[in-house]
Amino acid sequence: MLEGLLAVGLAWVCFGSFGVPIKSEAVRAANVHPLVYQSYKTFWTFVTCWLTLAAGVEFRFSWWGLASGLAWVPAGVAAIVAVNHAGLALAQATWQIHIIAVRPTPPRLQHPHPHPQPLCSVRALRCGP
Repeated sequence: MLEGLLAVGLAWVCFGSFGVPIKSEAVRAANVHPLVYQSYKTFWTFVTCWLTLAAGVEFRFSWWGLASGLAWVPAGVAAIVAVNHAGLALAQATWQIHIIAVRPTPPRLQHPHPHPQPLCSVRALRCGP
């Protein structure tokens, strides 16, 4: 249970902070193309994801992982463009709403792992800002 809570906390911090360097003076001055920035982000995500194996997690291949990876690059490029044009807060709030909106779809359409309480996503969407 503690490991799961730590993983959620780490994901919360990392997912919420990846867009901050996009607005840094160095990145803006270099005029980094969104695809280059996304490639850098994807490379380090790929490298660090293998650390879970060092923590003792069993490796299991899933075609859903490949499908997710194929969606990761265009979604990441769109997120980078959104941060550059709309700002970090507005862009992140918008894609979080989309994530919440997609969550109640039938789990078999998303991935094979069942969602424990699918109506929680609907409630969160209705109670949003």
